[in-house]
Amino acid sequence: MDKYRSAMRAMLNRAGRSQDSHVQGDDRDDAPVRRTAPEQQGPRRVMDVTVAGSFYRLDDETRAALAEGVALGWRREPENTHDSNAVALVLPGDPERMIGYIPARVAARLAPHLDRGCGLAVQVTGVPLGMRDSTITVRLDLDLEVAGAGRGEEIAA
Repeated sequence: MDKYRSAMRAMLNRAGRSQDSHVQGDDRDDAPVRRTAPEQQGPRRVMDVTVAGSFYRLDDETRAALAEGVALGWRREPENTHDSNAVALVLPGDPERMIGYIPARVAARLAPHLDRGCGLAVQVTGVPLGMRDSTITVRLDLDLEVAGAGRGEEIAA
């Protein structure tokens, strides 16, 4: 496996891409993060991440509801026994239908901002290609200035 990763890194470097670029099929908490340029209006952080844990939660109905461009809801889970910074991602209009989590290392940076009321918009940018694929990518748009502005507010369970 290490030879494969080394070969992949070398290929990405030759192609001019970062080693942190998104790798299709990576569903771990330590999945690579691809950063995109922040938008110009106000202090924001925008990044694309691979949803963690989606492999365990995708059923046929959930797959059917996912499409590129769909806005997802989110829910902070400070009582989560595995990660007190956990941020669950849920389908819009159905807060009980969770699709996975924001990766732990990203959630650790987001949680303090979310806890103080900053807005977070989550949009699906990549969906599973087949029944054996569970890779979902999302764009996170954290607004560091506006609290409770109606965009991407937390969904209560």
